[in-house]
Amino acid sequence: MQLVIVVLYREEQLDDILSVFAELGLENTIVIEGTRMQEVLAFDVPIFAGLAAGSLGGKRYVKILMSTCPEEGISRQIAKVAKDFDIDFSNRDVGEILTLPLKELVTAED
Repeated sequence: MQLVIVVLYREEQLDDILSVFAELGLENTIVIEGTRMQEVLAFDVPIFAGLAAGSLGGKRYVKILMSTCPEEGISRQIAKVAKDFDIDFSNRDVGEILTLPLKELVTAED
């Protein structure tokens, strides 16, 4: 069992990445809105205000998608299907895909 985490830096691609997840059967996905640490530091902590000039063009928010998957290699599958939607995770400005092995998963069926 894998925990899949996609950090999407381009909010306008959220609908497409959700379509990718649905196509791959990852229907138990949770979407979380987040903020990059450097953006919080740049805009909310006065001592780091100089970072605002080097921030990512005001892209302060990110979308974080989390799901579980029974099979390994899901990150490569996500990246491959995402390219059909013009989402290229080889570009770090688009986002990142992470997978972590899950030792245990407790669900309502258990």
